[in-house]
Amino acid sequence: MKANASGLKGETGDELELFMRNGLGAMDIFNLKPPDAPLPAVNSPIGEDQAVLLLEWIQYLTEVCSESMPNRFQRSIMEGKWLKTHRGYESPNKSFLYNIEWSSAGVKLNDLSFLDCCFCSRNMNEFKGVLQRIGVFVEFGMGCEEVAKIVQTHRDTQVITRLYKYLHLFHWRPSNVSSLKIWIPIPYSGGLAGVWKDSEMCVVHDDDGLFDGRLQILDRFYEHTLLPFFSSHLGVSLRPRIEDYCNLWLDWIRSNHVVTEPECCSVWRNILKHWRESPSAIKRLLPKQGSKFPAHTSSGHIQICVPHETFIPDDLRLKELFRKASTKVKFAWHPNHPDPKIPLD
Repeated sequence: MKANASGLKGETGDELELFMRNGLGAMDIFNLKPPDAPLPAVNSPIGEDQAVLLLEWIQYLTEVCSESMPNRFQRSIMEGKWLKTHRGYESPNKSFLYNIEWSSAGVKLNDLSFLDCCFCSRNMNEFKGVLQRIGVFVEFGMGCEEVAKIVQTHRDTQVITRLYKYLHLFHWRPSNVSSLKIWIPIPYSGGLAGVWKDSEMCVVHDDDGLFDGRLQILDRFYEHTLLPFFSSHLGVSLRPRIEDYCNLWLDWIRSNHVVTEPECCSVWRNILKHWRESPSAIKRLLPKQGSKFPAHTSSGHIQICVPHETFIPDDLRLKELFRKASTKVKFAWHPNHPDPKIPLD
């Protein structure tokens, strides 16, 4: 394969090439082995002809001559932003080769840095081997780490959902979930606005609807088939944690919140469940000083009180006597109707 040294055609070009070969000892550029040094030309976008020539040269060296690229030269090729993609010029190690499998999975050309095939008159699949050698993700299923990084640059819910589905398809999980953020769409924005939230500020479900405005509830924003991905791979809790319930109760104490029967049932059902498993954890989360507990007033309302202000109504006759004796007496709260989810022992 030859590169015309002068760029001229016809006899003039042939004569110059002959002179350079015989008189100056020049070699065919395709036989030149690159030095172990960066290639400055790839530090910025290059034209179609130059890109094709570079790919052909690397292809010739690696596939025909079985030469390996020197490290610094290869690194500059992989990291330079010289390949044109549907998201602008990008480096090969952040670029993808589109095929029918991406389309079948619902991923669109503008979702990732897919090579712009219109940029080059040649079919990019001709260079599939060399593209992979310089870092391009040439197969469907490759590049999940890069896809996860690109997800965080988008602010369109539909695009983000498509890429989440791709990551779910290949069971991708991050090495550090604590640094991961989850996209939360803003309602009524048409999916074009939202915020990125830490995964610990999200839960998949809030069955009793207690944490609206406190946690981000993912089943309100994402379809059912995608929800397991958040809990099993992205570190999102399936439901509110015991810390969330204890903090909610302490917030209600501070704000003098008027607690309803369903709210009280939900919070204390979860606190009692975890009390059986780890009493020390509950004591740590609900410190003794300042902690208050639910009590029934004589009028039947629930009031948050300190423990020494309440009576435990374990004797129904005494309870009735106290109730008649004073309207201010308070009895430790219990559900008005049996709740099978609340542990009794």
